[in-house]
Amino acid sequence: MKQTILVVDDERSIRIGLKGLLTKEGYEVTIVENGNEALRELARQAYNLVLSDLRMAGLDELSLLKKIKEQHPETSVILMTAYGSEKIAVEAMKAGARDYLIKPFDNDEVKILVHQAFEQQALQRQVQHCMSDSTPHFVSKISLVRARQCSGYSMSSREWPQRT
Repeated sequence: MKQTILVVDDERSIRIGLKGLLTKEGYEVTIVENGNEALRELARQAYNLVLSDLRMAGLDELSLLKKIKEQHPETSVILMTAYGSEKIAVEAMKAGARDYLIKPFDNDEVKILVHQAFEQQALQRQVQHCMSDSTPHFVSKISLVRARQCSGYSMSSREWPQRT
């Protein structure tokens, strides 16, 4: 099954360009013009990733991000803006954005961020599967550390399980 991406931007050229770029990478891409259309589309279908402009008509700066994370917490969100500032980037990350792109952006940067988002989702699914599976597993040191970090628990190397 293809990874799904919803592109939300009020600039037609950005929507078309991202759809072409990401479709060539093998993703299933849907494009919409504004935040209200994005919310309707997300209610109709689940998406793995949303690439969204930060400033669009209809919703204020972080409203779409917050609504996506409330209604679809498993969906990764990468925000794009031509009005970059450290303050808004920090606010976006605190609100749940996976990453942040400053327009104009490089196509390779987009491809890398999208790939990283899907890689992180795959790792999260693996950890959840291992944590919920009742059969015994050998848990690598790295996986255990990642799982503990995700749960907010920090572990020193002396606490790592030893191979037997």
